[in-house]
Amino acid sequence: MTPIVTAVYGPQTAPALPLSGLTVSELDALYDALLAAEDAIASKTNSPRIQGTVLHEYLSARFEGIATEIDMVVAELRRRRPSDRWASHERAHRLIMHACRCGESPADIADLARDLSRPEKH
Repeated sequence: MTPIVTAVYGPQTAPALPLSGLTVSELDALYDALLAAEDAIASKTNSPRIQGTVLHEYLSARFEGIATEIDMVVAELRRRRPSDRWASHERAHRLIMHACRCGESPADIADLARDLSRPEKH
């Protein structure tokens, strides 16, 4: 029988990443990394081996923290006005994929795509 870890150290906080200083490509890569981390944690928190343990509580808190970071990245992408065609396409793709992942309705996704395809007004 494998022992279950019931005590872990408190979460280690990383320095805040200034999202405004990142390019659209960097924000897109950060989104992918956070999504992978969220998926990895989700797969472990569903394990019956850790249900009801301190480790489960810790991982659940980390999951919520990552979800918040993803929301911050998406908000930053929405604020951006890309300077070139590629960045504009990359931004639109990420925002549409995020809407799909979050379960938005097809009509809402179509509206978002239509809004993102309009020329930017400065």
